Amino acid sequence: MIALAKKVSMQEEARIRKVRYYNNIYYDSLKFGTIRSEWDEIKANYRSVCRFF
Repeated sequence: MIALAKKVSMQEEARIRKVRYYNNIYYDSLKFGTIRSEWDEIKANYRSVCRFF
């Protein structure tokens, strides 16, 4: 999921450290996002390449 978020130019907005506990190990939780103007620019760039936008 991290690679996908970065591929579509999302920014890491938050990292909550050691919030999830699984099999005796704590894991971080990451929050990714983008603002509308950046997303519109990304869509415009991909329209010429991909028909799904």
